[in-house]
Amino acid sequence: MHVTSPRDGVTFAEMANQAPDLATMAEERFGVTGLSLVATLRRDGWPRISPVEPRVFEGQLYLGMMPRSMKSLDLERDDRCLVHSTVSDKDGRRPPQLREVLPGLTPGPAGLRRRGSRGRGSRRGPGPGA
Repeated sequence: MHVTSPRDGVTFAEMANQAPDLATMAEERFGVTGLSLVATLRRDGWPRISPVEPRVFEGQLYLGMMPRSMKSLDLERDDRCLVHSTVSDKDGRRPPQLREVLPGLTPGPAGLRRRGSRGRGSRRGPGPGA
């Protein structure tokens, strides 16, 4: 198993310190649905959206995926990702949707970053209509 530490990202524990209610809702949501979506960047720079099984352990968010899967290979190449709650669980039931931006963080095409962080360079794809 390959584990990377966040560079300019935010750990689950840091997010929980800034927004404890959001962290509680996220953990409850992960427990109810057992599912989230992860956005990664393919080799050609285009986004890939994939289902994963999220787990929070010792202040870190772990995303369950098969070794050598396409999303796993994406993350080995570029560890930036965005995690989004699902609109239903694995059986199609629809719990309420969770979406909030934390104070001090800026949403962007590469996910949430601390304001003022430079990231790891421009690896964005050509985008729609290019």
